[in-house]
Amino acid sequence: MAIGDENGTIEVMDTKEKFHLRTFKNHKKRVNALEYLENDLYSGGDDFILRHFDVAMGEVVHSYDNAHSDYIKSIKALEDNHILSAGYDGYIRLFDFRVHEKAQL
Repeated sequence: MAIGDENGTIEVMDTKEKFHLRTFKNHKKRVNALEYLENDLYSGGDDFILRHFDVAMGEVVHSYDNAHSDYIKSIKALEDNHILSAGYDGYIRLFDFRVHEKAQL
């Protein structure tokens, strides 16, 4: 389970064992959206940045600065490292983390 807060911190926990796994402090503002799949964590928030974390390694794998021009409010992981994100800028965007490209829908 992953939880984001208004300070930009993300806490990752194992709910089965009730164990704290990681803390990420890579966002500068509120984290609004999280998608956690196995060892991959994707986040977006009020700093307009979409991030991909490797939870096992405890590091950011890739970031899209200015992924949106306004707050990121929702993200959804799709197959093959594709992420959809939606923001207050009125756009839904598709990101391919395999090739680090963005396509506007």
